Amino acid sequence: MDPIAIAAAIKKNGMVGLLTLILVLMFNYFTSRLDAVEGKLERVESKLYDCLEDRIQTSDNHMHSGAKYPDLLVGVLPKELKYEPKRKMAV
Repeated sequence: MDPIAIAAAIKKNGMVGLLTLILVLMFNYFTSRLDAVEGKLERVESKLYDCLEDRIQTSDNHMHSGAKYPDLLVGVLPKELKYEPKRKMAV
């Protein structure tokens, strides 16, 4: 905008008009920036989902190809997480 037109608008409408103009311009600027950021976010999400799907497919292939005992799943607890009685019972 022309600085003379801005000065005339301020003179005519006062500070309320100027603040309204600033708010409108800020809203337009941030709305366009938000659209750009959302577009980038959608692209990143699609890449992550593609990566996740590829990872799931490769992990399924590795899990079933070399397993000796497919029905047996074993876990080892560390010493501090084992569930044991704190003291032995007297017989």
